[in-house]
Amino acid sequence: MSVVINGTGSISGLSNVGGIASAQSGSVIQTVTSTSTSSVSTTSASLVTTGISASITPQFSTSKILIFVNTNGYLQNAAVGSFTVYRGSTNLSTGTSISAQNTIYSPSGALVSPIAMSFLDSPATTSSTTYTIYFCVSSGITLNVNYPGGLQSSNLCSFTLMEIAA
Repeated sequence: MSVVINGTGSISGLSNVGGIASAQSGSVIQTVTSTSTSSVSTTSASLVTTGISASITPQFSTSKILIFVNTNGYLQNAAVGSFTVYRGSTNLSTGTSISAQNTIYSPSGALVSPIAMSFLDSPATTSSTTYTIYFCVSSGITLNVNYPGGLQSSNLCSFTLMEIAA
């Protein structure tokens, strides 16, 4: 569990009432960061997994999970590339069409673009919960995620999960 210790040495944001630990609403209970240097590609028009994921075990079933993903996408030709995050088999984007996902677009030629996504999820569990990046592309063109070439100096994907007290 990640906690904040203030200048007096006490822990802020957490309390123990009747032997049951609790957290102040809005406080960060824990943070998990996962990184990947794996580059993955697809030509699928339907969302498929990248295999890039991060897991967290919430301390409270009422907690929210704040998710941040930073990576890049590479379209090898004119197309629309789409990215989202799934919790298990649940798509966290607000729609199922490619336009409802986080997208990159090239009207002509190759394109390398940063991808930054954030979601606020309510998994309602204290079991280990895994979040995974999914992607797809229009037109049968190849789409890479976490692409190491072009103008990119590295292909480091950062996946951060923060448990927030409700």
